[in-house]
Amino acid sequence: EPALEGGVGWLARHFTATKNPNKADWHYYWLYALERAAALLALERIGAHDWYAEGADFLVGAQEADGDWGWEHDTCFALLFLRRATAQPVSVEGGTDARLFATPEGLGPIRLRVRLDTPSRLWIEAPSQPVEGVEFLARFEQGEWRTIASTGKEGAAQHLFERPGRWELRAAARLTGGATLESPVLAVEHLEGLDPRLAAYATDAGRNLLAAQKLEVRASSALEPAANAADNKVWTRWLCQETDADPWLELEPRKAVESARIVLAHARTTAAAQRYANPRPKTIELWINKEKSPRTVALDPDPAVKTVIELDPPLAIARLKLRVTAVEGGTLGKGAVGFSEIELQGP
Repeated sequence: EPALEGGVGWLARHFTATKNPNKADWHYYWLYALERAAALLALERIGAHDWYAEGADFLVGAQEADGDWGWEHDTCFALLFLRRATAQPVSVEGGTDARLFATPEGLGPIRLRVRLDTPSRLWIEAPSQPVEGVEFLARFEQGEWRTIASTGKEGAAQHLFERPGRWELRAAARLTGGATLESPVLAVEHLEGLDPRLAAYATDAGRNLLAAQKLEVRASSALEPAANAADNKVWTRWLCQETDADPWLELEPRKAVESARIVLAHARTTAAAQRYANPRPKTIELWINKEKSPRTVALDPDPAVKTVIELDPPLAIARLKLRVTAVEGGTLGKGAVGFSEIELQGP
């Protein structure tokens, strides 16, 4: 109790909705943290302040004309504050769980149920005959069916869906006598997901060999600094000027870097950012060291996915130049384009 009272007292003495007290940045995260603390402690006021009213007044006034609050993460924090997200229950005891789905009762020999989460739970309502095992199958956006989990007599399993979107699910139960019973297809819209490729990016900063190097970075133009593309921070980026019809970037480490692959990350990685006039590289020309003829590289069209260029055999890279030759979602010379990070990785 004394610790809680002391903490709330500090918040009351330093309360402000217009900035992060004692810190120049992370303003929107400060507001979200306020919302969580107030919701979990059931505080309508912090000292003399109506924390929600003051925070909401600031956020409504700070919202941009296109609906955002600047950076994607700041927009997320602002929405979570305004929604009072910490206080929102996922389900209500005795009520309806919005994440629970099931095939219609009486349709098919077995009934499939799923509760969407991370991971999701899948199970069947057991038929009258003894079950030896159950296979759960899924397909994404009308793709190929594949087995996502198998289980024994218990008839229940967990699965971490790789990406959000429309999934179709079905179950096949193997009976003791050798027969198989199948459920109807269950279609669900999953709002969450974890693509294993994206999860692996969490360790990329530690494997980026450029992180320990002193670099000279040059660019054809810079709406946002060229050095951002080699600072080992995925939340910064290099963007050329909007009128630059021939954008290029050149890196020169002070010492040659023995590299097995080059990794390129798009400058705008969210699906939301693609709704605006924000072109992203489609193809580039790539020169390594003193190569006179460039390599042509097609970039992954998914803005969230990095493009990996394998070097076989590995090369000691002392100079790297990239030139954007084509874009998606716009026209060269009529929109800023670039990269959030260029990485060199070892074997």
